[in-house]
Amino acid sequence: MAQQGLMGIRSHYPRLSEKEKKIADFILEHPEKIVHQTISQVADQLEVADATVSRFCKRIGYKGFQALKIALAPEIIAPNKMLHEDVNDTDEAIMVAEKIFQSNIRTLENTLQVLNKAELEQAVTLLLEARRVEFYGFGGSNMVAMDAYHKFVRSGVPAFAFPDAHLQLMSASQLTNQDVAFIFSHSGASKDAYLLLQTVKK
Repeated sequence: MAQQGLMGIRSHYPRLSEKEKKIADFILEHPEKIVHQTISQVADQLEVADATVSRFCKRIGYKGFQALKIALAPEIIAPNKMLHEDVNDTDEAIMVAEKIFQSNIRTLENTLQVLNKAELEQAVTLLLEARRVEFYGFGGSNMVAMDAYHKFVRSGVPAFAFPDAHLQLMSASQLTNQDVAFIFSHSGASKDAYLLLQTVKK
């Protein structure tokens, strides 16, 4: 079964080819355009073949471009249903609390849907066998990284985290293929996080 909308595209992103990532980037940056365009219009705009767009749709779990558009439409046409983006100055405190709770519940449900059993088990194995586990994040994401470090180090995992961006880069440059790195990013598009990822991969 296809993963839901934009969340599904983000979950498949690391496994996409360069051309497929080009399509994914366009959709993630301009989702409102996709639902009103044909497959040929998207292909022409990105200078790829129609077949490439079609393969991309199937790669992320949809039967075709039309099925992808149908999945994206509720997120684009009815944004008021995304309650976490709909907190207003006029909301009563209890309404703000309800919207925040619903947002977090939806995030957890979406995350559960994109989890892959085999990949999850592989991640657990890597964690258990790791020489060193490091947690990275910038800005607000650094607080999440530090919280993860706190939880993992209490369980006996050889965990490490650094609040300073320069220390993160220095430490990342010394990791080996026996280590595990977690990089937290709320948007998934942080330039600092991307630079760190490239350092870790090297």
